[in-house]
Amino acid sequence: MKRALAVRLKVPVDSLAARGWIIESSGTNAYDGMDMPADARIALAELGITGAQHSSRILRVAQLMTTDFAFAAAHEHFQAMLRIHPESAAKIRLLDPQGDVPDPMGEGIDSYRYAAAQISVAVESLAKEFTKPPPKR
Repeated sequence: MKRALAVRLKVPVDSLAARGWIIESSGTNAYDGMDMPADARIALAELGITGAQHSSRILRVAQLMTTDFAFAAAHEHFQAMLRIHPESAAKIRLLDPQGDVPDPMGEGIDSYRYAAAQISVAVESLAKEFTKPPPKR
């Protein structure tokens, strides 16, 4: 998401936070501090994305309370977010409105490639949505 927004805004990725774009990743079924699976790194690298700095972390109530938007990869994650903080329901959306991103964990490199491609398309669409100029009055 960071890279997609930076490209659309024509700014360096490391300048997003100073511009008010705080982008984080957390999981509803994750453990803090786990490395990204090797197949995930490979699939992302093939899309030109590095995951070198990524470390997993569990989604916390405070994140849902303070975020403007929260995106779920699948309906089960959406439901888990609602259980964590029901008051955030209006902020939570599926990442891909066309449907769930299948969980590739343990399914091999092709599953990671498929998920990475689906996520990439969804993220590009969101970046476009978030950077649209306001309507003319």
